[in-house]
Amino acid sequence: MDLIGNDAENVEIEMSDQSFENAETLTLLHIKEQNHGGGGIYYLETYQGEKQDLKLWLCEVTSFVFGCIPQKLFFRVK
Repeated sequence: MDLIGNDAENVEIEMSDQSFENAETLTLLHIKEQNHGGGGIYYLETYQGEKQDLKLWLCEVTSFVFGCIPQKLFFRVK
């Protein structure tokens, strides 16, 4: 959120497991075991055209929302 928030107190994003216009891409690196927090470790190579090389954890709520841990997630700030 630090990267996309621009020091805002609140950030609203649109996220999908299907690609959409002007979306950034998170790529799944691996799924975490339940006893280690569940969810998945994702990789953000670039954001708004700039190299980021960022790994981040999205918790098990990801599986609840999408019905699985998607191989790719697409997002943009609203």
